[in-house]
Amino acid sequence: MVNLKQIGPRVKRVLQDNPTTRDNDNKLTAIIWHQELKEKGHDPNLLSAQGFVKMYYEGKLTNSESITRARRKLQELHRELRGKNYQARQANQEKVKKDLGY
Repeated sequence: MVNLKQIGPRVKRVLQDNPTTRDNDNKLTAIIWHQELKEKGHDPNLLSAQGFVKMYYEGKLTNSESITRARRKLQELHRELRGKNYQARQANQEKVKKDLGY
C-alpha cells in the first residue's frame, strides 16, 4: 500500500506535465499505473489484463482511490493544479452535503 506522502509528488508531477489529467481521474490513474509498471520492469503494452489485475489486487500498483485522493488534496492546496471542473465541484459541494444530511 502506498500512502499519500509517497504518491503525492508523483501525482503533482503528472498534473503539472499533463493538464488534461486535472479533470480526468481515469487518465491520471492510467498514467500513474503506466509509470509504475515500467518502473517494475513490465511493458505496459504487453501485459495481459489478467496480469494487470493480479498486480493490482496484490497491492503492487497504487490504489486508484489513493491517486484521486492525492489529486484532490493537491488541487485544494495548489490553485495552479486545478482543472476547469474544480469550481463546479466546489459549488456543488454544499448541495451534496445537504442531500447527505451533513
